[in-house]
Amino acid sequence: MGIRWGSTGSRMATAALIAGVVSVVGGVVGSAVAPAASFGGNGVTGPRNMDLAGARVVERTMGYPPLVPEGVNDPGCRVSPGRERAVVLVHGTDSTLYADYSLLGAELADDGWCVYGMDYGRGPGPDDGFGWRTIAESAAELDATVTAALRSSGAREVSLIGFSQGATVARYWTNVIDGGKYTATWIGLASPTRGGGPDGLTGLVQTVPQPFRDAVFSPSLQDLLVGSRFLMDFNAAGETVPGPAYVTVSTRFDEMMWRSDLQPIHGERVRNIVLQDLCPENLGGHMLMPYNPTVVALVKYLLVDWQAGGGEGEISCGPVPLGTGIGTVVLQTNLGKLQGVPHNREAVIYDTQF
Repeated sequence: MGIRWGSTGSRMATAALIAGVVSVVGGVVGSAVAPAASFGGNGVTGPRNMDLAGARVVERTMGYPPLVPEGVNDPGCRVSPGRERAVVLVHGTDSTLYADYSLLGAELADDGWCVYGMDYGRGPGPDDGFGWRTIAESAAELDATVTAALRSSGAREVSLIGFSQGATVARYWTNVIDGGKYTATWIGLASPTRGGGPDGLTGLVQTVPQPFRDAVFSPSLQDLLVGSRFLMDFNAAGETVPGPAYVTVSTRFDEMMWRSDLQPIHGERVRNIVLQDLCPENLGGHMLMPYNPTVVALVKYLLVDWQAGGGEGEISCGPVPLGTGIGTVVLQTNLGKLQGVPHNREAVIYDTQF
């Protein structure tokens, strides 16, 4: 059977073909003329912040436009020697590309990476935010962004960085949609590999009538509860696929995943890093993860070589008190709600339609 245009296989094959032409014609990756197609997206560049609360303040004061971190989604970016892969950032539940990655995205762009991202999984209701839809639906949205990132940058492979729910969305794309063909590295920050929340919650939720269940738990959260049918089926097929490297970065003080066995990933070419093994005095939790200075420094190492870094003394380390950032995030989130946060607002996208 032939592959029809618009299928995942055809788009990814086209990405590889264009990348190969760029490499051969230009002599080195990044020196050839840009592909003929037009790439880009919407969005207003926002400043980098030192924590999630700061990013949410910016979103609120700017009136919630589709915001992108500095240097992210640049259609003119081309991969270069030492930075041969495109990097795609995938945000967490009820968040945005900007809120979770205003710092890390900008720093990676500063380091010479071609960095991309989008707001995915917007719910249908006026009070539904991003990351609302099922994991499979959100991964299908991610596919368009990855395809555009590969084609516009000239990269042959992509490295995915997912935070919280975004780690599972990215892993579903890697394992099921891509099959590992074009994924170099998957990095899961606070990854709910086996779900989050207390044991037994999934069974309890199943006893609640569907309308009430859906009013409390979005489809994505139902997918991500410990013991969910989605996660059991997804992981039963193998937590990894041949080819990519898989790295989890977790903290022992995660507010969302209480058991230590929920985040590590099992398979070949895997690495599971615990933040406190790198920096014992860093007690940062789940919500701080993409802004945690030790994690930001670690990700820079992992993108270059997933096996490098990760030993005590190799990564910048400083004290982070327990609970850092939680109070301010709660405050800014509630302020936004009091002021009528437009949850169902315009999404950031990066695609070939521009």
